[in-house]
Amino acid sequence: MRNSTSDLVKGVAVMLMVQVHLMELFAMESQSGSLVGKLSLFGGGAPAAPIFMLIMGYFAMQSSKTFGMQLWRGAKLLLLGFALNVLLNVHVLLRIAFGTLDIDPWKFVFGVDILPLAGISIMLIALFRYAFARNLIPYIIAILLAVLFPFFDYSFVVPGKAAYLMAFLGGSYAWSYFPLFPWVAYPLTGCVLFILGERATVKLFVEKQGRWLFLIGLAAVGATTFLAAPNIVDLPFYYHHNIFLYVWIVAFCLVWYWLLNKVNALSQRAWFLVYLRWVGKNVTAFYVFQWIIIGNLATWLYLTQRGWQLCCWFVGITFAVSVLVWTWNQLMRIRNQDIVL
Repeated sequence: MRNSTSDLVKGVAVMLMVQVHLMELFAMESQSGSLVGKLSLFGGGAPAAPIFMLIMGYFAMQSSKTFGMQLWRGAKLLLLGFALNVLLNVHVLLRIAFGTLDIDPWKFVFGVDILPLAGISIMLIALFRYAFARNLIPYIIAILLAVLFPFFDYSFVVPGKAAYLMAFLGGSYAWSYFPLFPWVAYPLTGCVLFILGERATVKLFVEKQGRWLFLIGLAAVGATTFLAAPNIVDLPFYYHHNIFLYVWIVAFCLVWYWLLNKVNALSQRAWFLVYLRWVGKNVTAFYVFQWIIIGNLATWLYLTQRGWQLCCWFVGITFAVSVLVWTWNQLMRIRNQDIVL
């Protein structure tokens, strides 16, 4: 049975990703540097990629899939990530191929975005499950290594072709957005949350003290937002953040999930929640289609759009992607029926 709150949270997360991609690639500098621009970048931070990775890790740990099945799933996500890198940069790569643009094409092909991170993380979780089962200690050690190991430091650089491999670990590379250090900490944290949630004493404590835990978390997050927010909107730092911001983001995500869980419980049939849950259920397809559209449009519209234009693009792209995802689902059903027949 699907978890409707998780679908809602993922749906909200990918919509926040759409708007932040528009702000980063389409918006004039006067827009992205404004208060609205900073709020957009913040919205595309903590409640977007990190919470998606936390949920992914949680359900990867819960999954009944075998070791081999999870490895294959991770490999498919990794390959999809490379394919998406090519598809979202088709226009740029064509210009490079025809000599009208003189820049390195490989940083576009090997861009370290969220899908490669997801694929590698799923494979690592499969290995951890196989080697350590549900022993908390190795997961916690791995999390600490991910947020403390020097590979994530933004000053770290390896020259030459090795840079394309090292960018998946971290370092000062413009195409390294979601490197393993520190980002693998989030799916591993999702694993830890699942393991803890299965323990009767923890489950009972959360059931009895859940409201107080939420209020304490809300107060702590609210009181420290002024410290975290500048680091989240500073994209180089956000993509290569430290243990302190990791702790804040995890706390924020837990509070955010609790809030959306209450919203989901109170308004199950509201049309916009139904839509967002549908988006969350189809999050991979939605993410892929929005990036293909935004990535290729950005070649023409890079840093040229005003605020009202960004709103129009958001509505138009969201509608177009929704139609594409719905059509894709119908084609997949037809294909599956054909295979059965």
